[in-house]
Amino acid sequence: MESLKNIYKKNIDLYVELGTTSRRVSGKLLGYNSGYIIQTANGIQIFNKIAGVEFPTLPDGFFTTPTLDWKVFSQKNFKTSCEVAYRTTGFKWSADYSLTLNDKETAADIGGWVTIDNNSGKKYVDAKLKLIAGDVNTVNQAPAYPMYTMARGVVGGGSSFSEKSFADYHLYTLSRPVTLN
Repeated sequence: MESLKNIYKKNIDLYVELGTTSRRVSGKLLGYNSGYIIQTANGIQIFNKIAGVEFPTLPDGFFTTPTLDWKVFSQKNFKTSCEVAYRTTGFKWSADYSLTLNDKETAADIGGWVTIDNNSGKKYVDAKLKLIAGDVNTVNQAPAYPMYTMARGVVGGGSSFSEKSFADYHLYTLSRPVTLN
C-alpha cells in the first residue's frame, strides 16, 4: 500500500479560480495549510481558491467514499458481530427552553428543543444521537479540503432525551433515531 506521504511526490493539476474563469496549474503537491502548496516551474505557489484538483491516478490507500479500514488480530479464528461507533466533528448544537405558567402561577410546564447544525459534509440517516454538554477539549485538525453544508435535524413529537451526569458533563441520549441532513 502506498504511503499517503508519497502523494506529495506526485504531480497534480489544480484548476485555480480567477474571477469568473479558471486556469490549470501543474506541479508537485508539497502540502496543504489553508491552501494548496504547489511546487511549479515558476517556484512554490499557494492557491486557496480552487475549482478542482486532478491526480494522474488515485493513490493506493486513498478512498473516494468514506471507508473504514481495519486490521484485526486474534489468537483464535472465529466469526463475531460487532457494533462500531465513532465521534464525528463538524456539528454544533444548542438548546432552547420555554416555561409556561398556569393562570394562578402555582405550577409550570417546561418544554425544550435542540437545534443541530450539521457542517460535517455527510448526511446521517437513522443515527443514534447523544449530545454532551460541558467543555469538551479536542484536538482540532484542518480538513484536507473545505466542506460547507448547513442542515437541521427535526424530530417529531413523542421523542425525548434521557440525561446522565458525570463529572462536569451531562450526556443526553435521544430515545429514537434521527436523520441529520
